[in-house]
Amino acid sequence: VELAAWEAENDAKAGVGNRLKVAATQAAIAAAAAKDAKQVHAQAISLGIAPATMKREQFLAEDDVPAMVEHVRNGGDREKQQAALALAKHAWNVDNNVQIAQAGGIAPLVVLARDGTEGQSVAAALALMRLAINHDNRVAIAKAGGIATLVLLARDGTEEQKESAGLVLRLLTINDDNAVEAAKATYGTGFGELGFESIVKKVTIEPDGCRFCAACDCLVFCSPSLDKMPVPRVRLRLLKASMSHVYVGAAPADPKHHVSKAVLGYSTGLGFAIDGTVRLDGGKLKGADAARAFKKEALLELRYDAPTRSVQLWARDDKDAFVLINERAHIPAEWRFAVGCCSSFYDSSCAFELHA
Repeated sequence: VELAAWEAENDAKAGVGNRLKVAATQAAIAAAAAKDAKQVHAQAISLGIAPATMKREQFLAEDDVPAMVEHVRNGGDREKQQAALALAKHAWNVDNNVQIAQAGGIAPLVVLARDGTEGQSVAAALALMRLAINHDNRVAIAKAGGIATLVLLARDGTEEQKESAGLVLRLLTINDDNAVEAAKATYGTGFGELGFESIVKKVTIEPDGCRFCAACDCLVFCSPSLDKMPVPRVRLRLLKASMSHVYVGAAPADPKHHVSKAVLGYSTGLGFAIDGTVRLDGGKLKGADAARAFKKEALLELRYDAPTRSVQLWARDDKDAFVLINERAHIPAEWRFAVGCCSSFYDSSCAFELHA
């Protein structure tokens, strides 16, 4: 018990800088991706190719990388896929990983993932996944337009494309800015002006491109400011509330309003809890109340009533009608709708999805 408490305290203090948490995420992705190594070789065999670079030891010669990158960029259909597979095979090696990026390999791989055949896009995604273990490469992939490309594959591609693109997104969104961009790429048209921001950098997007996971002690914005929304409402569904207190509501977007931790209801903003509890800027306004409670997987709708400056929580009932279950007046119009998770337990988290 003492060890678990120490781990929880250490995790909360370390935040995004907790190398163990980042390493654990990378290890999980590496385990999930291990089976793809066999896929790389199987594809090479099915194509009837066994390039010299795929027969060599793990380390690539300096002149190998530019040649393979050039094949990805300007080769024929078979050469492009062959080169992407070779890069995917060798990108696990740290030195190769850096060489591929320095040779300009990221941009053509993003293009191949976007515009190539199914086999080419899968091969390119595998290479990008392995390159994305490097922090600088994650930034470079995003700058090359990789996020939007991978979100499209994860959402609309074949099963193989979805799986490969999803693995890359899980790695890319270790970086909070990438998580923001991935969410905007997912919801940019379906939600109009809907934005996505996180004050605490512990938010990731899951492989299907439409669900979000948040670690403990976090605040995730899921709308622009209330007065900037043509119709100030957003729908969401909580999917997971592991060992944690999860709140939905609204909060000021200005970090200056946040004291030590950005936790919805506990340190900033208005939060409605599953059990009916209402918290505002750290104080409990109302305790648990079954009449105001909602089920974890219920479809919820947050609304803002401008005349009364009220944030309202509606939930869809068994008859498919939305019913008002909680509200709070005198909420500033410059606040944003938000979801928050707070807990002192180890490995606590919440997950939610947004709905049109």
